[in-house]
Amino acid sequence: MDKQQIKELLIRYEKGECTEHEKAQLETWYIKQEIPSVFHLSEPELNTELSKIWLALEEEYKIHRTRPLWPKIAVAASILLLITIGLYFYLYKNSALNTSRDKIVKTVDDVQPGVNKAILIHASGKQEQLDKEILIASEQPNNTDRNSASYNTVVTPKGGQYQVILADGTHVWLNAASSLKYPISFSGNERRVEISGEAYFEVAHNASKPFKVMSDNQVIEVLGTHFNINTYTDEPAIKTTLLEGAVKISLLSKNKSELILKPGEQAIHIGNHISKNLANTEETVAWKNGFFQFDNASLENVMRQISRWYDLEVEYKGQISKRVFNGKVYRNMTLSKVLSVLSFSKVNYKIEGKKLIVMP
Repeated sequence: MDKQQIKELLIRYEKGECTEHEKAQLETWYIKQEIPSVFHLSEPELNTELSKIWLALEEEYKIHRTRPLWPKIAVAASILLLITIGLYFYLYKNSALNTSRDKIVKTVDDVQPGVNKAILIHASGKQEQLDKEILIASEQPNNTDRNSASYNTVVTPKGGQYQVILADGTHVWLNAASSLKYPISFSGNERRVEISGEAYFEVAHNASKPFKVMSDNQVIEVLGTHFNINTYTDEPAIKTTLLEGAVKISLLSKNKSELILKPGEQAIHIGNHISKNLANTEETVAWKNGFFQFDNASLENVMRQISRWYDLEVEYKGQISKRVFNGKVYRNMTLSKVLSVLSFSKVNYKIEGKKLIVMP
């Protein structure tokens, strides 16, 4: 195929008009290419273009997300073809598809993405900067009063994330601006920790010693399971999402409401009320897997996540847009590249130091 034929097929694909045969033609063409060397694209540029695809093809993504996009094409080849479409946007960036960028405020400022960093606050009060990728908390003898366990606390700042493996083998991922308080010794008949912010747990099974997670006015009880909890104070609700196993969530308020979650369900805790519904588990744990993922997310929701990860204050000028966002954006990109993807959806902004100003 010559360049014009390729271009025409890519346009047909973007419109959803390609036949299976034409998709196979594109696949075959792509596999024969060495895209980075042919088009002189660096890895960051490829990442940027891939993120644009998730938003530019958001409607197609929503239509096909309940089944494989191309049942007859291998997963690896499908990913490569998505890269090809990203290059199409790159090569023809002056086309009508990109006219929405005209209103974007240009800025030379940039902010690096968050990294693995945290502070360990020992039971004695001593603070230690954690410089390894993961903290393995070994069981320590408790030389103080055995009836009141001593606790260590791991704190992630805005712009940081961290992993902790507790003495019982439980694996905890902490998102930015979060904390995990845990005993230096799991004595007694239960394992109890406290969480603020957001964390993902893979709890080690121990039927004789239940694992309990304490957060704002609620307690989550598990034996062995995988779940995510979001307790950020600037979010409208506390959300607990179950991926595997089963958990019981109890409120500590006067009405002492409680419910049991099954895999794929999410508990919504607002004030003294708790309810549950079906969850988008992929979106919920995207942060743990290195993505921002948006599924009909409001601009404010998107900006709260960006604020934490890039350690920024967000300010709105004028009426807040009612647009919703769908798609994936890599969390390892600089702020300007993430916002460039959002600009594709007509978000206007400017950066002033550590402040991100969003405009209508």
